[in-house]
Amino acid sequence: MKTGETFPLLDHVTSLVPDSDSDSDDGLLAVGGTLAHSEGLYRIALDETTGKPAVILVRTAGLPTALTALKESLPPTGTFDFDRAGGTLKAGWTLSRFNARVSLTLTFNGAYTQTMKAEPANGIGPSIERKGSFTLTRAPRPHDFDGNGSPDVLARLWDGTLTSYDVRQVWNLDAYENPYELPIGGGWKAYDRILAVGNLGGTRDSDLVARDKDGVLWLYQGEGSYTAPSPRAPGSAAAGASTTSSPPDPTTPTTDATT
Repeated sequence: MKTGETFPLLDHVTSLVPDSDSDSDDGLLAVGGTLAHSEGLYRIALDETTGKPAVILVRTAGLPTALTALKESLPPTGTFDFDRAGGTLKAGWTLSRFNARVSLTLTFNGAYTQTMKAEPANGIGPSIERKGSFTLTRAPRPHDFDGNGSPDVLARLWDGTLTSYDVRQVWNLDAYENPYELPIGGGWKAYDRILAVGNLGGTRDSDLVARDKDGVLWLYQGEGSYTAPSPRAPGSAAAGASTTSSPPDPTTPTTDATT
């Protein structure tokens, strides 16, 4: 247009050629799309009434221009039995096009919350967002301190930091790989004995008992989390003992002290 005026016609164009069937030399055929009329072949020509360019859908491609979810396999809601599902939780989305930025965020705060967000990479149209929450249940496992279904090996470092190694990841390591170390917390240098004693607190999670240098026993009752719970002092009668024991537990056998 010689006036320099602009007119919105299509939200995007992938190809543009002259329209050989047009009555004027100004006609164009465009492959592209609009949020209102989806993807397809469009004819662009001057409107005889207004004298302004207009766009007409010639043939639709049957696909939306806006980013949409064509197929969804949503994560569970409510309480999910992880053992009954074979230790697998599946979720998936099939989107209408590949040029999208997709993220899936999973957070844990007593329950799991998932957020899936898909944004069109070309900035055309709205984003897609799906949110939900669920709680996992599973049978207790021996020496599973973080509640993820596999045993953990606890180690105390030279500076008093207690760390955890998931046995499941150790099984899959190559010879040149080091296991991932998950710090639990500091201050454990104050104890001269740390024992994994099974389930003393009557919950589903494994517990720890630690003896400080004054002979006071401290109970760390498991909460199925990778962070250390607040200690409780069951008693101070173990000052003269060299080892600490507990009644046998059917779900979690007693182990040697950590190092």
